[in-house]
Amino acid sequence: MNSPERIGEEVELVKRMGAKRIFFHDDTFNLGIDRTIRIAEILKKSGVEYAAQCRVTPVNEEMVARLADSGCRHISWGGGDPVGEDARQDQ
Repeated sequence: MNSPERIGEEVELVKRMGAKRIFFHDDTFNLGIDRTIRIAEILKKSGVEYAAQCRVTPVNEEMVARLADSGCRHISWGGGDPVGEDARQDQ
């Protein structure tokens, strides 16, 4: 898992390469509300629009508001077990 600062460095790198929008497909993107808010602060300074696919939890209203304010235009929430608990119990 990269630090929020490292994510900011990588965003600046792809911006220099011409990227105008970024998509994060990362199960650890929102691993901790404070960390996610810090990522949002860094991404806001970068001025890039972005979207993210991440876990359903943890999340709260402040975190979502900060993400939206920082340039996040879409979040795909994922989570749970694709096989399902019931399927494992039958085996």
